[in-house]
Amino acid sequence: MNIFQRLGGWISNMILGKKTIEQVLGKPIQLSQIEIAEQELWRKMLKGKAPWNNEEVPSIRLAKSICREIARYTTFELESEITGAGRGEYLQEQYEKVLDETLDSVAALAGGGKVIFKPFVRNERILVKTVTPECYFPLKYNEIGELVSVAFTDRLKRDTYYLTLLESHSWDETANTYTITYKAYKSSRESQIGVPVGLDIIPEWASLQPELNFTNITRPLFVEAKMLEGKAAFSEAIELIKEADEQYGKVLWEYLGGELAIDANTDLFRKTKWGKWDLPKGKERLFRLNSGDNPKIGMDAWAPELRDAAFWRGLNNHLRRIEFAIGFAYGILSDPNEVEKTAEEIKASKHRFFVTIQEVQKALRKAYKALIEAMNMLADIYGLAPAGVYEFIFNPGDGIMEDFDKEYARRMSLASQGYIHPKKLVAYAMGLSEEQAEELILEAQQALPHEVIE
Repeated sequence: MNIFQRLGGWISNMILGKKTIEQVLGKPIQLSQIEIAEQELWRKMLKGKAPWNNEEVPSIRLAKSICREIARYTTFELESEITGAGRGEYLQEQYEKVLDETLDSVAALAGGGKVIFKPFVRNERILVKTVTPECYFPLKYNEIGELVSVAFTDRLKRDTYYLTLLESHSWDETANTYTITYKAYKSSRESQIGVPVGLDIIPEWASLQPELNFTNITRPLFVEAKMLEGKAAFSEAIELIKEADEQYGKVLWEYLGGELAIDANTDLFRKTKWGKWDLPKGKERLFRLNSGDNPKIGMDAWAPELRDAAFWRGLNNHLRRIEFAIGFAYGILSDPNEVEKTAEEIKASKHRFFVTIQEVQKALRKAYKALIEAMNMLADIYGLAPAGVYEFIFNPGDGIMEDFDKEYARRMSLASQGYIHPKKLVAYAMGLSEEQAEELILEAQQALPHEVIE
């Protein structure tokens, strides 16, 4: 948590809007209205507040679950460090904090399609802030698509005023110069940036210099990491997620409509001194009272047969479709015990997930490598550590990254030599539990009585 977050009272940065920031900076923002609308939709989905969510269609938070699973599989065997005496040791000490926050950073990357890692110096330490898309405005990309100029916004509310800190970074890759500017604004309205004020308006900003200029800078002092095409991990399944939420709403309605109830005539009960019907304590929800004007109703039980199994199967089918659309293996979101796929389909889905995670890990490796380069330049600028060389090591691990064919061949070899039971091989190949795999083996033994399968 950075110093500004500790102040409390945070409000949305994007509420200021693209045009407001463009007018203040005098520069165009490199974002289309479609991109801004997409980012807003993704944020609402992550919060469970998509446009279609209401009391009848609650969110099952699939967007957040997808991002969490991507982060978990991307990082669960990740090993990374910086080696080298002097400079390498210093950078490794700063990098450890970055690694501690990698799970959250990858989840943010998956949820917004992109993030910026922004290093800054405080008390001779290099800290890194992960900035999500609603908190930065891209100003310029170079010819190879790298972001070289950007504006960051931090907003907070103090008393009846809204304060905005606008921080701009600009790198001239021809002259290798770098400029950082800070400007503060004060407004009585949340939707307006207001008028310029001094940075000393609050103590936390008072130490900032309005402008910093650096020379011999060979890359931006920030790093933008991107998912494929800068899209959220669930962007290809938005309509499917909407249908899954709707299906879940049907499940809840089935339970609500199928609750045990007793239709009872009001003549069977007395009223309390407060004018309410005196129902059995703790059982009030069970009774549905009817007017005494209907003499045919005495006390009848309402206990319909639930159709929940069919509705749950329908929801599970929606989850399978989502898994296919976003490049997940079957069983990550859906019920792994309900496998109705062939071995080839299971194999294909695992390979699809392998490719998905591999792409995220490639993006993370590229971003962290560039981040260390930026941190190294900050160490030079502020003289934070002795000069020297370092080596960046990034190993994502095997786990999900293991090629399915290679792993299957390895396990097949172990099974053929008697080192592992065949049920373990079948379980791995078809995505089953060992108990389910054992049942398949028994069925095969019964179908081929003259063959022995051990």
